[in-house]
Amino acid sequence: MKAQTKVKMKDDVALLTVAIVCCAGAVLFWRFLGEAGGSILFIIAVASLAWDNIRLRRKLR
Repeated sequence: MKAQTKVKMKDDVALLTVAIVCCAGAVLFWRFLGEAGGSILFIIAVASLAWDNIRLRRKLR
């Protein structure tokens, strides 16, 4: 039972660490890009949808 508790604690620490890193990344993203961040996210979304559409069309052939 003790080993499971240690594993769970390691998982919790790893999850918290990843959450903090993601939060810091989001803060830095918006701090450096400001209002342009929304446009960049939109461009990334449209480009990924176009790429996925092309990939799926090739798969249908």
